[in-house]
Amino acid sequence: IDWGGREEVQTSEDEANIRKLLRLMKDVSDRRAYFKAVLCLVLEEGLSIFSEGTCEGEIVHSPRGSGGFGYDPIFKPKSYEKTMAELSPEEKDLISHRGKALRKLKEFLELWKKCG
Repeated sequence: IDWGGREEVQTSEDEANIRKLLRLMKDVSDRRAYFKAVLCLVLEEGLSIFSEGTCEGEIVHSPRGSGGFGYDPIFKPKSYEKTMAELSPEEKDLISHRGKALRKLKEFLELWKKCG
């Protein structure tokens, strides 16, 4: 498998990873992408609870914004004009894959507690 080589780290690993992804995608027209988080809570009773959250969007052509980390500067969520790095923490929490997975887990635990 050709993983596309390695980018020299100039400021951070995140920045190098972004440069590599943009280089590999320079001629790609379908730039759809998504972030996915999967959580697993293992309880004393041996019960495992899984929760999943997804944030769909696309990879933009150049980094924008200074918030967040990782690929946030080049990921634009579906129905937004800003990248994840341009969103406020509150906006990001509402749509993030991690936030969605945590809210689903919380909802399940609240229901389980009522039934318990």
